[in-house]
Amino acid sequence: MVVVAIAERLVDLLPLLWFAFVVVLAVGLWTSGLVPGLLRRIRKFGGFGLEFEFSEDSAKQTRDSIESSLESVRKTIRRELEADVRARALQSGLKSILEASRLGTRDNYRATIHIPDPLYDNWLYQLLDYHPKGAGHGRAFSNRAGIIGLAWRLHPDQEWSQSSGISLDELIRQWGMTHREAADRRASDGFKEMLAVPLTDPSGSRPVGLIYLDSQVQGSLGVERLDRLALAEELRAIYDAKMSKSLSELVESAMRRSPQLSLEAQ
Repeated sequence: MVVVAIAERLVDLLPLLWFAFVVVLAVGLWTSGLVPGLLRRIRKFGGFGLEFEFSEDSAKQTRDSIESSLESVRKTIRRELEADVRARALQSGLKSILEASRLGTRDNYRATIHIPDPLYDNWLYQLLDYHPKGAGHGRAFSNRAGIIGLAWRLHPDQEWSQSSGISLDELIRQWGMTHREAADRRASDGFKEMLAVPLTDPSGSRPVGLIYLDSQVQGSLGVERLDRLALAEELRAIYDAKMSKSLSELVESAMRRSPQLSLEAQ
């Protein structure tokens, strides 16, 4: 009888115990700094007759909140990649590839290399600063949109060129951009010519990155599309001879020692 009485008493207290648990959990999450991110993501939860509902915030704010909490991890990965780039002399390697091509020592364009982002799945990481001048390494780009996203996702065995003057509708339909991304693209670099050259490991079976080039000078990457594709083939051949082994080893090492988190909004 005593056991039954205790059990009945616990049943009566269950809602109160649940509420106390929620309060303790909320305090713990608040002090840990996770609450802002959770509140942006969770819309409703409940149980034992209690229900909590929150207003929906934008997916971008949720992603930004999570990225902020992972900033220390990102900094560690970036330092490791910078050290690997220096050890393998990849910045000067890119320079030698470009100067050995028909581009020579011209300076009316810029080029860099992107690899799969070690931290965020479905993103690309700018591994090198722009050549012949300009910073930029360490940035991340979604592989969903734009010329680098298209080249990486759809046809790793083909080159993709993009001339200036593309319409807003075409950027949305063909290049995978939202209306705002397309408007920003038109405003910031609507007059650029662009070229993306997918890169593989020495066996040619696994994509490891891509060379991205752009220029504000009309015709600097080739007057016609065929000219740009010929340049891309030339760059790929020089890369295969000069850098494929070292870049593939860097990517393999980075992916092996780093997490892969998905931040894609539903």
